[in-house]
Amino acid sequence: MKPNLNRLVSKRNDHDFVDASDTVLTNANGDTVGVDTVTDVRTNGIMKIAWMSDWDAWGNGKGYTVHNNNMREQAVKHGAELSSIEDCEIALDVVIPPTYRPVPGKFNVLFTMYEMDQIPPNWIPYIQRADMLIVPCQHNKHIFAQHFDGPIEVCQEGFNPKDFPYVKRETPAADKHFNFLWVGASNPRKGYEFLCGAWDLWLNTQPQDVINKTRLIMKTTKAKEDESIKSMFNSIIDNRKLPFEELKAIYYAAHAFVLPSLGEGWGLTLHEAQASGLPCIYTPWSGPVDFMLPKSSYPLKFKIGGMAAIRIGTDGSRERQHIGNVAKPDVFHIVKRMEQVYYDYERATAKAKKAAAHLHEHFTWDDSGDVFMEILTRRYAEWKSKQKRSA
Repeated sequence: MKPNLNRLVSKRNDHDFVDASDTVLTNANGDTVGVDTVTDVRTNGIMKIAWMSDWDAWGNGKGYTVHNNNMREQAVKHGAELSSIEDCEIALDVVIPPTYRPVPGKFNVLFTMYEMDQIPPNWIPYIQRADMLIVPCQHNKHIFAQHFDGPIEVCQEGFNPKDFPYVKRETPAADKHFNFLWVGASNPRKGYEFLCGAWDLWLNTQPQDVINKTRLIMKTTKAKEDESIKSMFNSIIDNRKLPFEELKAIYYAAHAFVLPSLGEGWGLTLHEAQASGLPCIYTPWSGPVDFMLPKSSYPLKFKIGGMAAIRIGTDGSRERQHIGNVAKPDVFHIVKRMEQVYYDYERATAKAKKAAAHLHEHFTWDDSGDVFMEILTRRYAEWKSKQKRSA
């Protein structure tokens, strides 16, 4: 039976390091099992990796889930076996830093990400426990390097070409809607408030026949009461948790993709939409800069501005705190980009074809896997050599 690689279960408090001797992994039946071990088939030696994380998140955690599962699959493609944690040489975790626990005596690798211009202060002591960080984009490398002296490598995310093949979109028939699509968690960082503002402006500036023809589809997770996405004329808010094939069908029923996000670790939904052949409107900051082609897409104007959160004290007090800077897209420019796509759709789809070809050539999960294994092979060899010299 395939192991369920849950977070390590051990008797420790939140500030203790993991001791391999008290670590337990269980499968779905509660039986004790080993952890993933990866053999790098391109070297003469065996590289054993304890894969510490097992994600199955929806919404805000989707990026971690998809990257974790696909990187583990890529490792298997390079030759994998199961082994106990005592036998591993590399301990790799795909988590947010406050939940990171390294394993003493191993080469500890943390894959993580962040979306603003600075990481939270409480993350700093956790990332410093790692021997190496892997992040998905150059923006992340820059912000983590401000607080981490060890090596930081960039390994991009990817997509499966079989799941998101390029399909040229056609102008819809006279009796069909032209669908603008947004996909994201019900989190203000995903820019839905800016998109709602742009859609409201669209409805008040376009000819009536265009208003009747166009529709906004917002695919999200179930919104909290304080994160509700308002429904407007000719808009559909879909917060169902759908099987993958049904979710994918929404992409292929759309004619353009709009993601005016404030910041991305990578930008997975934008990546998938662009790969599928959709003309894409997006914020050119943070993660998307690494894989989007501005001349083959529709980047938005933006300004860097602060983002705040409400801190609730143990006594029930509330305090507004600045948590970092993000990219705030221009609502009027969102509308302009929508007009450029809608009124010159042939040009939009021609640009989308070039952009999709770029992703299919350079940014699949196989491409990510090659980068990932090269990083681990090189950095582990450096670490092992350093350990021998200091012995």
